Amino acid sequence: MTRASVVIPAYNCAPLLRQQLEALEAQVDPAIEVLVVDNGSTDDLVQTCADFEGRLAIRVVPATERQGPAYARNVGARQASADILLFCDADDIVQPGWVEAMTRAVEQSDRALAAGRLELESLNSATARRVFFEGTDQVHSEPFVVQGYLRTAWAGNMAIGRRQFVEVGGYDMAYGLMGDEDTEFSWRAQEHGLELVVVPEAVIAYRLRDGVKGLLRQRRGWSKGRVLTYVRSLERGRAVTGMSLKWTVTRVVALPVRWLQTRRSLEQRMVFARDAGALLGNFEGQLAYRVLRRAPAAELF
Repeated sequence: MTRASVVIPAYNCAPLLRQQLEALEAQVDPAIEVLVVDNGSTDDLVQTCADFEGRLAIRVVPATERQGPAYARNVGARQASADILLFCDADDIVQPGWVEAMTRAVEQSDRALAAGRLELESLNSATARRVFFEGTDQVHSEPFVVQGYLRTAWAGNMAIGRRQFVEVGGYDMAYGLMGDEDTEFSWRAQEHGLELVVVPEAVIAYRLRDGVKGLLRQRRGWSKGRVLTYVRSLERGRAVTGMSLKWTVTRVVALPVRWLQTRRSLEQRMVFARDAGALLGNFEGQLAYRVLRRAPAAELF
């Protein structure tokens, strides 16, 4: 009997996925299946997974109708055979005991939304960590309260009962490639009566963006998605902290001058990319979702 299904959304990440699959192979509990959800990859993802046949109970699940991790995770959840769903990402590495810790947390309470911790030292430079945490060379990160409302279970280190996942509605696929769908899902799950349970032993080595373009693109998507979460929260009457379009506009306008004043070290360029991406995404989101009122309708499981 399959104890848990591990769902991994994947897009053109075969070399990094191999490291994740090796880490899952080393887990103590063999009674798991691994579903690699192929979100339209053009690399050798299928062959990479084939290399693990006989070593893992592994399946490649196609998810090609649209792109986005929320869609891919929902497709994987639909195909899972176990009653417990574990979610991780293709470019991270689960640490020893991760499967057991997450599975046990959900087995102990069918109302648990289990959230693990991120380990940031082994896969990242001190520079990348300082940029990510705005000056702090942090080694671990735990689920934290977002926008003054509730804590978030990261989509790349989360577990939940399959029945509960369906009841909550799964991830909102309207987020597409933006990001922040895990915040929206976590809040909706807790409002549905689930309890976010932090599992300290469930550690995943998390890979930060270490390039300027990738970091800018990631922060831009996250911030635009965060505005969508904010707009949805206003509709639901949640007590979330506000957003100021005026504040955003004044800082977006100042970005060219700030770029000219930025030192050309990698760290300084990454700091600029982090902040510029966040501001641009916030501006785009507020313009589209608040000013023009074009927030997409929710697309649930």
